[in-house]
Amino acid sequence: MKKSLFTCAALAMLSSSAFAGNYNSGINIYGGYNFADKDCVVDDAPVAGVNVHTFLTDNFGVRAGYERVIDADLNKEKAARTFDGSSSTSVNRFSLNAVVKKAKPWKKMIPYFLIGGGYENYEDGIVRGNTACSGQWFGDVGIGAGISLSDRWALNPEVRVLYKEKCKTVDVVPTIGLTYLFGGGTRVVEKVVVKEKTVQLPCPKQECAEPVYDPKERAVR
Repeated sequence: MKKSLFTCAALAMLSSSAFAGNYNSGINIYGGYNFADKDCVVDDAPVAGVNVHTFLTDNFGVRAGYERVIDADLNKEKAARTFDGSSSTSVNRFSLNAVVKKAKPWKKMIPYFLIGGGYENYEDGIVRGNTACSGQWFGDVGIGAGISLSDRWALNPEVRVLYKEKCKTVDVVPTIGLTYLFGGGTRVVEKVVVKEKTVQLPCPKQECAEPVYDPKERAVR
């Protein structure tokens, strides 16, 4: 159920970003490494993922993501095993974050800060002693930067720190990704006011010249 809720949230974010044509949006594909706490039930392992973001203002945005910790070995010191007895498992993570960024680039780089949380699911389940665990909630914070490569592409180094609710452990996840930007920016329409001005045009000489009267006509008058 928890996994389904975050899947729906991620899909909703994808949909909203795709139609947010007036805002800065992007999709990021990345890879890195998950450094697990020594008290965690799984060891260090590679990680890969994808996330999509959209900025609602110049500084504030939201991001939804999915990442996979690939074939993490179980911590032997914790005497953990999977439900089927194997010694490794992959971890699926779903996250939702608020993102705050610098409004204007600094030397083609835009730093940002993120905070949020999510749910992680142990693909094969984990048993430690008499306790079984299929997943847990986590909170996370992170910092990163978008480094411009072109109008549409950016390099995206990032570091996140996760605190896990059940294990009471901390993971550190450095990653680097490639971001494709879409949606442009907020469109500014410049209003042009045209003032009307009356201009007196010169008239033809015949119409503007003094009337000439015949002396006889003047006498008759």
